[in-house]
Amino acid sequence: MKPLLALLLGIAMVQEKRPAAGPYAAAVATLEFPELRDAARADRRVPIKVHYPKAEGRFPLAVYSHGGAGTWDAHLYEARYLASYGYAVLCPQHPCSDNVRLRNLITRTSRKQTGRRCPAVWPLRTPLRKAGS
Repeated sequence: MKPLLALLLGIAMVQEKRPAAGPYAAAVATLEFPELRDAARADRRVPIKVHYPKAEGRFPLAVYSHGGAGTWDAHLYEARYLASYGYAVLCPQHPCSDNVRLRNLITRTSRKQTGRRCPAVWPLRTPLRKAGS
């Protein structure tokens, strides 16, 4: 029953119409500020993607921060949509809370193998089990 429900919900979501874009064409740029560093994490850099309207003028700013196991492109549609309506949207990339950490958890890749400073595996209260067991 659950697989059927998941399939039907998936079909319903695909058929949902997205709202029309706004009056501005959207552009994107990737920025990195040398002075913007995370001191609590060995001074790692914080790269930022900016989606903005292709127009002259001043625009309100929105910060769209991805959640754990996400990336700055996780909400690409929403960022472009807001830019098309006249917002500048900052999307920071959070290394060690992005999908690299999740991938390391799934594959049990260690820090030494990846060269990343973030923990390869989240502490788990219960052991992982194979699907269906």
